[in-house]
Amino acid sequence: MTAFLLHEVLEMCLWLVGAGKMAREYAGVLQVLGGEFKVIGRGVGSSAIFEAQTGRPVRIGGLADALSAENAPERAIVAVGVEQLGVVTAQLICAGVKHILVEKPAGLDLIEVENLNRVAGDYGASVLLAYNRRFYGSVRRARECILEDGGVLSAHFEFTEWAHVIAPLEIDRRVKTRWLLANSTHVVDLVFHL
Repeated sequence: MTAFLLHEVLEMCLWLVGAGKMAREYAGVLQVLGGEFKVIGRGVGSSAIFEAQTGRPVRIGGLADALSAENAPERAIVAVGVEQLGVVTAQLICAGVKHILVEKPAGLDLIEVENLNRVAGDYGASVLLAYNRRFYGSVRRARECILEDGGVLSAHFEFTEWAHVIAPLEIDRRVKTRWLLANSTHVVDLVFHL
């Protein structure tokens, strides 16, 4: 993105929806870029951690509450729990938000992702999935090495997601039963991108 376009984006009204770990990561990037943004959180606990770690205030009460009190933003970043990605993104689209960056994988299954795609099309919204590893410097270098070597011939996936570590996590059961989709598609995306 050119400096001009980046400046233009940062001048627009932007909501960061979510106050958890991923939202804190996005806030750090937005702060470095100097952009103004409003944080919309749901829970008191995650919002307090967000505020303590970022120094940014969080509007507590969730997205529906924020949309009923304020005009929808021009742009949004959705960084909520995996089980809420599709619903929250669809709410933003229906409220009139035209440009959304949503954390991967945008839904818990193909039906949710296809529904979100349909809603985006119906409302003329641009929704981008945050498969951002494609843009790492190391990936750029890997791409150069691959091209120098004549291209990719095969790929091997090895995941070290241990069930005994995942089982006790206090997360939605639907997320656990779709762990590859919910937690590891960034790896799959990167390999197929290369």
